[in-house]
Amino acid sequence: MGDALWKKYLDQAVSTEIPSTALTVSSPVSRDQHELKVMLTYVPTRRASVGKPLWLQTTVHATSGDLVAAKQYKSEIEHPLQMAGGNETQVYRVALDPEKLKRADDGSHDVHIEVEALLSDVIDYSLNAERYPGRFHPMLVKRFEFTANWNVAPTTAPSP
Repeated sequence: MGDALWKKYLDQAVSTEIPSTALTVSSPVSRDQHELKVMLTYVPTRRASVGKPLWLQTTVHATSGDLVAAKQYKSEIEHPLQMAGGNETQVYRVALDPEKLKRADDGSHDVHIEVEALLSDVIDYSLNAERYPGRFHPMLVKRFEFTANWNVAPTTAPSP
């Protein structure tokens, strides 16, 4: 298989693993939660790799949203690119701005999530790339962007 065809095959495998429906958001969020739980569900590719197993490293972070805090952390996991088997889930917590959340309207709000997918034939790619600079190179790096709606729970009126 030529390099161009191999790259196309890898791109299709990663795109299958991270479908457009991968993101789910827990909602509604009460005003005292200060974080929004999101989950990305990766599915088996149904594609075979010849020789060594391939490893998919995913880094998730919130890029924007009307109630998203300015400082966000990233979540990174690595798992084998699977031909079959069960789904793989990555949980991420988006920090919400407490002041914006207090003033926010009840109802629908948006969050934008970016996933960077790095495909390698080396387990623990980030660790190995840091330990041995220049020795390891990813086979493919691809970014996915997701937007999801979530709800702020209505405030309840105090009991009389």
